[in-house]
Amino acid sequence: MDINSRIRKYLADNNISQIELASKLGISNTSLNRSLNSDDLKISLFIKICQALKVPAGKFFDGSEIYSNEEIESLKQDIEVLKKQVKHYTELYEDGKGETKNLIKIVKSTYSIDPKISDEAKHTLKIITKFFDEDPPDGMKEL
Repeated sequence: MDINSRIRKYLADNNISQIELASKLGISNTSLNRSLNSDDLKISLFIKICQALKVPAGKFFDGSEIYSNEEIESLKQDIEVLKKQVKHYTELYEDGKGETKNLIKIVKSTYSIDPKISDEAKHTLKIITKFFDEDPPDGMKEL
């Protein structure tokens, strides 16, 4: 059942005449009838109808007019592909996190051996430690 048919059914179920609705909309019954018989109900008129009837727009949708079964199946497949990609990138992130934490340990130990490491290395360590909520080595907190 299309939206136009659902609007007509709603009118019938609620004892509202098409003439009454047209009057609330400020248009002629002929104009409303033409719109409800067309295959292309203008969204602006649809919104006005919902407002005049004091019903949410979703009242006239069941989802079937949005996607075909083939499109729904295609979307489900896309979702599965995306889930796999998210899992893959999460694993990469976790692997990288572990490797980065090892790098932090190495840089921290290098700093403790030679506190005169370059400003660039200090800056890099500061960024990495901040990203992983690690404390920078003593003497670098003021950076």
